[in-house]
Amino acid sequence: MRARNFTGERGFTLIEMMLVVAIGLIIAGMAIGGAQGMVKTSRADGGLIQLATALRNARELSVAARRNVQVTFGTNTLMATRIESGGSTTLVRTTTLEGRNKFQAPTTISVDTPDKFGKADSSGINLGTKTPVMFTTDGSLINTDGDIINGSIFIAIPGDPLSVRAVTIFGPTGAMRLWKWDSQKWVEQ
Repeated sequence: MRARNFTGERGFTLIEMMLVVAIGLIIAGMAIGGAQGMVKTSRADGGLIQLATALRNARELSVAARRNVQVTFGTNTLMATRIESGGSTTLVRTTTLEGRNKFQAPTTISVDTPDKFGKADSSGINLGTKTPVMFTTDGSLINTDGDIINGSIFIAIPGDPLSVRAVTIFGPTGAMRLWKWDSQKWVEQ
């Protein structure tokens, strides 16, 4: 048997291996730092999607069931209640916003959404003074006097100014727009 000659063949040096590990650690550190911002954004966006879905479901139910559906807001809950023909009510669904989202006015933002339906009070709800509101059988949004109303609903995670989101509702059709605050202006979602 003949012995192999390994001259000219070499492996990685210790310095080369340490350089590869250092680059890997730097990339991992950047990814972890960026992930925290993405988690905050996804929580805020998730709350906006939950709110919009609950409002759309209430509107669709009012049209499909041919009954008005009243919408009531809590600190972080939205309740949809069907008004029956005899005047009785049936709670259809309660939606609780996840990710620490709450209905609240954006205290750090002085600019209304581009739809210009007005800023909300501390509750984050700007649907007029005659509440509760309801979606009618034709899908429009009305107040307790039966007047068609436009409005804005603001949510945010307390203490996080970049988590501010809004839904604006066009009363005559019940159509909605979703908004996100990007620290300088409202951006439609």
